[in-house]
Amino acid sequence: MIEFDAMRQQNLLQQIGLEDMSWQALGGGLLVFGGLGLALGVWLSLRGLVPQSRDPLLIAYRKFSQRLARAGMVRADAEGPIAFGERAAAAGSAVAPAILELTRRFAEQRYGESANAADASHRQRLAQELRAFRVPR
Repeated sequence: MIEFDAMRQQNLLQQIGLEDMSWQALGGGLLVFGGLGLALGVWLSLRGLVPQSRDPLLIAYRKFSQRLARAGMVRADAEGPIAFGERAAAAGSAVAPAILELTRRFAEQRYGESANAADASHRQRLAQELRAFRVPR
C-alpha cells in the first residue's frame, strides 16, 4: 500500500511550484481545470456531430433531398437512397421516374461497385443532374 499522506502531498506541490496553497485554493483550481477539461471534451465530441463532406456527389444529393423535402417528400434520417426514391416516387409526383432513376444511380455511385471507379465522369455527371433537378410546382 502506498502512503501518500499530507506531508508527501505538500512535498509534491512544492516540487511543481505550488507552495503554501490552502485547500480552498486547491479545490478552486481543481474546479477550474476540471471545468475546462469538461468543456474541451464536450466541444471535441460535438464537433463531429455535423458531418462536413467535400464530396460533390454527396453535397448534390443533400440539396436534391432538400428540394424534395420542400415539396413534401421528406427523407427519414435512417432511410437509404433507394428506399427514399421509391417512397418519394410513390407520392404520385410527375417527376417520379426521374426521382427513382437519380436515387438508384446515386446509390450505385456512392455505395456500389462504381464507388471506387477510377473514372469520375459518371459521378460528376450525376452530381450535375442532381443539382439541376427541380420539382415542378
